[in-house]
Amino acid sequence: MKANLFFSSSCASRILAGSGHTRHVLRYWGLEIFTLFVAICLLAAIIWLLAHYDGHYMPKWPFEINLNSAIALLSTFLRAAIVAAVAEIIGQIKWTWFAEQTRPLQHLQDFDAASRSILGSTKLLAMLMWNLGFSSTGFLAIGAATVTIASLAVGPVTQQAVRTVTCPMLEDNIVARIPAANYVPGSSAYYRVGAGSYEIEVDMKSAMIQGITDPGSQDSNVQVFCPSGNCTWADYGTGVTHASIGMCSKCIDTTSFVSEPNTVGNLSLPDDGAIINILAGKYMWMGHSNLTAYTKLFSDDFAAAAAVSMANFSMLMISTSPCTSDNSTGISKLTCPHRLSQSDDSYFSDLGDYVAASCILYPCMKEYHARYVNNTLTETLVRTTTAVSNPAENAASGYSVYGNYTARQSPCVIDNGTWYDSTNQSQALDIPGRIWTNFSTSGSDEVSRVPNECLYKMDGIFSSAISTFLKVSLLSASCRYDSMQSGHLNCYDSWWLTPLWADMNATVTSLTSAVDDFAWAVTNKLRMTGLGPDVVPGADALLNRRAEALGEVWASSTCTYFDREYIALPIILVGLCGILLGWIILKNYNDPEQPVWKGSVLPLLFFGLHDTMGPKGTAGGAGNGAGDQPRDGGRIARNLTFFKENGRTAPELYRIQQESGRMRVRFHGGTDPGFLDLGTGRSDPEAANASLVPGQGDSRGTKMR
Repeated sequence: MKANLFFSSSCASRILAGSGHTRHVLRYWGLEIFTLFVAICLLAAIIWLLAHYDGHYMPKWPFEINLNSAIALLSTFLRAAIVAAVAEIIGQIKWTWFAEQTRPLQHLQDFDAASRSILGSTKLLAMLMWNLGFSSTGFLAIGAATVTIASLAVGPVTQQAVRTVTCPMLEDNIVARIPAANYVPGSSAYYRVGAGSYEIEVDMKSAMIQGITDPGSQDSNVQVFCPSGNCTWADYGTGVTHASIGMCSKCIDTTSFVSEPNTVGNLSLPDDGAIINILAGKYMWMGHSNLTAYTKLFSDDFAAAAAVSMANFSMLMISTSPCTSDNSTGISKLTCPHRLSQSDDSYFSDLGDYVAASCILYPCMKEYHARYVNNTLTETLVRTTTAVSNPAENAASGYSVYGNYTARQSPCVIDNGTWYDSTNQSQALDIPGRIWTNFSTSGSDEVSRVPNECLYKMDGIFSSAISTFLKVSLLSASCRYDSMQSGHLNCYDSWWLTPLWADMNATVTSLTSAVDDFAWAVTNKLRMTGLGPDVVPGADALLNRRAEALGEVWASSTCTYFDREYIALPIILVGLCGILLGWIILKNYNDPEQPVWKGSVLPLLFFGLHDTMGPKGTAGGAGNGAGDQPRDGGRIARNLTFFKENGRTAPELYRIQQESGRMRVRFHGGTDPGFLDLGTGRSDPEAANASLVPGQGDSRGTKMR
């Protein structure tokens, strides 16, 4: 029983002693352990910031601090923490290095310099490699010096982990606007000139003329509101971002309907007055056509559009485009598929050929997909829908002659992205301010109630006024040419039509394209002057037309991305710092006689440089006489106070630091330089008067070796 109690007591004592010893060792390295903990926290903060803002906009913080500056600041502190911990590790390694075996004293300076600078660490690495210092302590020193050198790259490498690219950022408080009219006209765009006769205003006439002469000009473009220069409009999966009432065109090639030249050289189409004659200088004709002669060329879409056309017209003109040129004889000769005269004279065959086209202009709804990038509008026409008479609306309004031409959009996206098609548009939300219209098509008795957002209308009287101007004034001309005009065609009062001739190089394709451009320019004018869906036409309508599609404004911003490979070096360095710290703590734990002085220089002053037998004043010491014995004996007695009872069998650094705080010393040079111990008084007169001349200080104090 006593044996068991003794055994239990002995085990408990050993456990308590072991745990106390562990706490005793860790106490020496408490600051370094805390520094390592701070380094880990800083590294974690850097990684968290980079991961949190990966793929996000550059954060905007107070005082114009951005993510790069925050990472730079944290990485600076991280490197400082790593270097601070490693510097103390190197400082401790130097004591272990000399305790292992005899070393050159110069190594002491190498270790001390390594704990202070990158250059010193580089020199230490070179010294260790040269001296093959591949012991346990040597590997510790190599690792610590390597970490110190590599820590120089922590800042740049961490900055590389933050990759910034230019990216768009949605502006929350700004909306983009692009013109899109549900109803035209939006203002007093026409006026009455007689019974059942109307004329359009000058601004519309000007837009139409410019649509022929210069359709690509800035005046013919729609004006988009996009402050940032980069805007988008949602299509909600339909491919259509917005729609507008406008003008559409279709053309057919009627060259095959041109008659053979008669005896006087006339070439004609089956339209009233459609004659050209190269002998008479009549090179181009353009005018109204009832299109009845060309019905066999009509497609279903063309026929439906022609039924509501505002203008049907034909174009007939001399052109060299159908001809081929032969230069084999050295003289250019044209070969053309048609004859311009009944004469067999080769002169006429070299003049050219002819082309003819018949076109219609009609009201329609145009659906677009738009993007505004770098201050440039890219607007693609997705599809068009012919605007037709709406019997249900006409019956409700009481108009039978001049009813609106209406196109119905399906699918129609309203109510924040909800799709409605022709089967359920009447089920749309009946919200305040929404205007509804009865809609039906010709030949159908089915009437549905449709929100105006899904309908695109052109006023019947306005359409009639446009039709009159197109037929009578704009698209009617007989143009002449002769050699005295220097290659210019003279269309007299219809001068705006000369670009269609294209310097005698017109084709059916070029004519079709020109008419399309004209319809595009007129549509843009209608979009800029029309009304929105829930605006009642009238004098006050222009105050808030609301004829626009709203979109999103994207500003150019900076996005950050986390390049994870660059954070590997800081992670490795912090890990190595932890390994080195654990290693040196373990060595101190296993060797209680090894002092834990780290980078302090005080032990060198207190314990000095001993001879081969030990400190001066001991047996075999190289004393300087009897007078040295009391002095060295006092020094030894003082140094013994640095040992802690029941502590390590080595002087305690904190006791050395306490003693050094009480002591007053002064350095003296000469042939035997060193520090003079002048006592512990704060105002020691001898400390104030101590000479720096060698030999005069020994009588006033003890020289510290």
